[in-house]
Amino acid sequence: MAMDVALLEILGSVAGQPVANVIALQSDEADNANPGQQAKALIDIWLATANVAYLACLPDDYSQHGFRARRVNNTGGPSAALPNADNGTRGDNAIASGTGPCIIGSYFDTLDWKSSRLFIPGVAVGDLVGNVFDAALIAAVNTFKAFLIDPLPADADGHVWTPGVWRRTAGEFSLLVSNSVSLVVGTQRRRYRPV
Repeated sequence: MAMDVALLEILGSVAGQPVANVIALQSDEADNANPGQQAKALIDIWLATANVAYLACLPDDYSQHGFRARRVNNTGGPSAALPNADNGTRGDNAIASGTGPCIIGSYFDTLDWKSSRLFIPGVAVGDLVGNVFDAALIAAVNTFKAFLIDPLPADADGHVWTPGVWRRTAGEFSLLVSNSVSLVVGTQRRRYRPV
């Protein structure tokens, strides 16, 4: 049986506009008997290890509302949800909620090399001048992107989660081989992919 895969949703808003990021993670365990507890443990370890680095990429008027996680393979499972009231820590409010950095990942899907995108919603005033990101913002995003490729520390149940890409149509998980910050300013519009 395949290792368990969960989708972690990070829910929030920038200047009142709702935003969400979805990150796929694979457990080192197959078919956990309690997927609800497993999803809660994933949220807890993300909050304890990666959330500070995520918030460091976001403008001050980013409001984090909470998390939701759910196993998506091995017959699925119930969702776990956790409210979390945090704010971005860049030091200024956003220029616009639909503009920001984009992390591009590379993975192999058994047939070919492909890329993934993770849009960081909102860029703070002063972090984007003349269509060039500030070096401090790039450094913050580079710190965060390590959490999208390296395994997280063991959760409360002793399981290790590794980020990657979940392809829903194929029902397959792929590990990211590398990722980098795009120097092209990402824009997010409804029904459009960033960058």
